[in-house]
Amino acid sequence: MIPRKLLDGERVAGARVDGSWVEGVPVGFTFRASVQPVVGKELDNTPSIRRHKGAVYKLYSNDELFTIKENTQPDIVTLYSIRCEIVEKQIWQNNIRPHYKYYAAEKLTK
Repeated sequence: MIPRKLLDGERVAGARVDGSWVEGVPVGFTFRASVQPVVGKELDNTPSIRRHKGAVYKLYSNDELFTIKENTQPDIVTLYSIRCEIVEKQIWQNNIRPHYKYYAAEKLTK
C-alpha cells in the first residue's frame, strides 16, 4: 500500500449575491493522500491538465475535494511548497479500496 501523507489544503466557499460571485473566507483543512508526479503519456492524454504550464501531480485520497469543474472555487493544496489547485477528480469505487484520484496543477499567478 502506498503511504499517505498528511497534507494542508485551503477551501474558499462563496456564493452568488444578486448574480455576482462573492468570495468567502479561506478555511484551512488537512487530509491524507499519496502524491505522485504526472509525467509522460499520462500528462499528454489528460485534457484537463494539458493546458497547465506549471507542476502537475496526481493524488490518491479517501477525502473528497472540490475541483475547477464544480460550481465553486477549487480546493487549493500545498505540495512540496507549491500551491496547486485541484483540476480533475476521478471516482474509483471498487471492492478493494474505494477512493478518489485527483490531478492538481500549480496555481500560477496572473
